[in-house]
Amino acid sequence: MAIINSYTTVTPKAEDLLLISDVSVEGNPTRTVTINSVLALGTGGGGSGITSVTSTNSNFLSVTNSTGPVVVLDLNTGPVQSGGNSLATTGDIFTFTNTSITNAINNLGTIGTVTNFAVDSTAIAAFTTSVTNSTTTPLLTIGITGGSAGQYLDYLGNWSTPGLSSITSTAPITVTGTTTPNIGITQATTSTDGYLSSTDWNTFNGKMPTFTITNNGTTGAAAFNSAGTELNIPVYTGGGGSGGVSSVGLTMPSAFTVSTPNPIISAGTFVVAGSGATSQFIDGTGALQATSSIAGTYSWLIDGDSGAATTVASGDTIEFAGGTSIETDWDNGLKRLTIDYTGASGITSIIATSSNTASLGPSPALTANGTLTIPWNGTSNDVVLGNGSLQTLSTIPGTYTFSLQGDSGGPTAISSGGIIDIAGGTNITTTLTGNTLTINGPSSLGTVTSVGSSDSNFISGGVTGGAGADPILTTGNLEYSLRAIGSPDATKFLRGDGNGVWSQLTNGSGIAAISNSTISPTYETTIQVEYVGNRNIIESAATPAPSLDLADTIIINDTSGGNKVYKATLQETQDVLAKSLVPINFSISVSATGTPLFKNQGNVTSNTQDFGGTLNDWTFANNSTSARIMCRVNFAGRTDTDTGYMVNIIFESSTEDQNGNEVPAIGYVENKNANYFDFVLLPAGLTGKAGGTNMLVNFQIYK
Repeated sequence: MAIINSYTTVTPKAEDLLLISDVSVEGNPTRTVTINSVLALGTGGGGSGITSVTSTNSNFLSVTNSTGPVVVLDLNTGPVQSGGNSLATTGDIFTFTNTSITNAINNLGTIGTVTNFAVDSTAIAAFTTSVTNSTTTPLLTIGITGGSAGQYLDYLGNWSTPGLSSITSTAPITVTGTTTPNIGITQATTSTDGYLSSTDWNTFNGKMPTFTITNNGTTGAAAFNSAGTELNIPVYTGGGGSGGVSSVGLTMPSAFTVSTPNPIISAGTFVVAGSGATSQFIDGTGALQATSSIAGTYSWLIDGDSGAATTVASGDTIEFAGGTSIETDWDNGLKRLTIDYTGASGITSIIATSSNTASLGPSPALTANGTLTIPWNGTSNDVVLGNGSLQTLSTIPGTYTFSLQGDSGGPTAISSGGIIDIAGGTNITTTLTGNTLTINGPSSLGTVTSVGSSDSNFISGGVTGGAGADPILTTGNLEYSLRAIGSPDATKFLRGDGNGVWSQLTNGSGIAAISNSTISPTYETTIQVEYVGNRNIIESAATPAPSLDLADTIIINDTSGGNKVYKATLQETQDVLAKSLVPINFSISVSATGTPLFKNQGNVTSNTQDFGGTLNDWTFANNSTSARIMCRVNFAGRTDTDTGYMVNIIFESSTEDQNGNEVPAIGYVENKNANYFDFVLLPAGLTGKAGGTNMLVNFQIYK
């Protein structure tokens, strides 16, 4: 359906058509009705209201279509006769008998008349017009020319055939063409939504089924049974060696990483690398720790020959002060403390020793300038223990024993210095180069020792049956299924978002049922618009419209909301139309001095004409002079800048002229702005109510 705001704006007429949704019929079909029939609901369709409008003064005020829905009021024109009636501004009928009025009427002259009437309809090709009695009592006849069933009258006055101008879609639905659009759907990929092709479906459907693992026999290759439901992996025995190693793995503490493959089942070299950063260290468990976790502050006790021991905390300053004949000097560049003796007689003898002289010291006494030499007291066969004592090297435990066990055989004690022969078995050879032991497997794949399971996109499952362990070390079943949400069937396809969703394409209102094409590499669907039946898009209006009431809905274009299309009930439409046609009515009290005040606020808060919707928007000012009364009406809340609105002023009292004669109070609008207007009370120099006391003035404002 074309966007409503793409159509040309025209002035609506009572016989123009509106789109509605008929809620009284199953399926809520879309139909057309005239504006006249919608407005008629205000009195006859769904509620109470004014049933007719009449005029008791038909000579001057005529009523057309008095029962609605559109009532037209017209002021009749004609000569005013001396002593006859006339329509005053208040709507009352007055009889003029004053001589000055008679003279004015007599001087009006001859009233003109229509002498000839003609109509030119050539601009509207669909209409023909003819006029009879054009100079007396004209009769206009309007006819229709051309046109056929299924056509409508466009805004240029030509017969046109409805057609689709544009259609849009949201992925994965695609549309090509405008007048005869082709609607399709793209094929789903790993990154976009769409339909599931038969090739992809067969791929999903052809995945490996669930199978069990058995360990029968000791020779031969692992193989599936004929049904593909069982995988037998023989339990292979060793060959020429005493072990049965088929793979070698390496496990390191978390501070290290071992390169793949791990385990090695043929030939390869383990590469161990650190997994931490320069800001970490390895603790005693082999785990990484942040260096910031190492305590950065310590405390000590410092003691002297005299005085109590004192705790020195991290960051404290220790001062090496000189005493008797002693001076100290600190070289901050060399980070060196120098202690000098300044006395007359120096140290006579210096001996250096250790806490355990069995291993180190004491030195020979130094009685003059020279270098202290602290001797080692052991031999080349001794070692220094942690407490400073000496111990013979041969007494330190230097030999160790281990036990080695294979899948069969052992355990066997291995003494210090013994040789461990890692020999190859069946299809296994070993090579020692330097400090690297290489274990070589056969050129074919090694023996599977375990089978594990894990979930992936669209697939979930695990080990069932057998021992139930994951990974499978002996026997067990691997079962997998699609992880998609929902229940699959022949009418659904698997969407590509998340872990998959079983989704179904359905037709919307006004769209015929979706039909699937035959299964092929391109899986297509056909979507077509249905123009007949209860799901039609537009149906010609019946005369009269069937079962039309205020609960029925129509399609509207909201030009103030981004030109979006909405539906609205006829009741809501009628309320808006009625509100927009009601003038603003109110009255104020006016004096020669003082600010005018509201006498009756009327319907100003309804804001039917966009002149301000709150009382604070309406203010008044008195700009009168000694010669005349002039007041201003302000409506600050108005957003429209148009000054073409109309103001009717009615005074509910008379006044006196300069001679003391009672005369009607009249006035006019002198200045008119988008947000205010000024009105002047005539004649000048008034007395009485209009001259100085409160006078009631009624206003009616409308666009």
